[in-house]
Amino acid sequence: MIESALLEKINHAVQEGKAEVIGHVTIVPLRVGERVIGAIYLDRPILPEHMELVNVFGNQAAVAIHNSQLYEMATLDHLTGVYNRMFFEECLLRGSPGGLPFPGAVVPFDGGCGRHEKHQ
Repeated sequence: MIESALLEKINHAVQEGKAEVIGHVTIVPLRVGERVIGAIYLDRPILPEHMELVNVFGNQAAVAIHNSQLYEMATLDHLTGVYNRMFFEECLLRGSPGGLPFPGAVVPFDGGCGRHEKHQ
């Protein structure tokens, strides 16, 4: 368990936005612009001459995470979690891997009752 004094220092380091050695750990904040999206917690101190590289790694990780979040927002419906029409159309245009036919089906909509009913 992390004691409160160390936790306070970790929070301060994350808000400052630069990798920092705190006692026997290193904290690498993951920031996109002014927004903190996470942190990398290393269980050992990093040498001062390696801190610039650690900051670069943290920046790259933050951008990769942010890009994946943007991709998800652009391709998934936020209410249903289902891929949107644009994503489906792009998949159709690209085709399937290896040139195999793209599997698909046309499903008739029957008003949601699960079966077709005959009306007299």
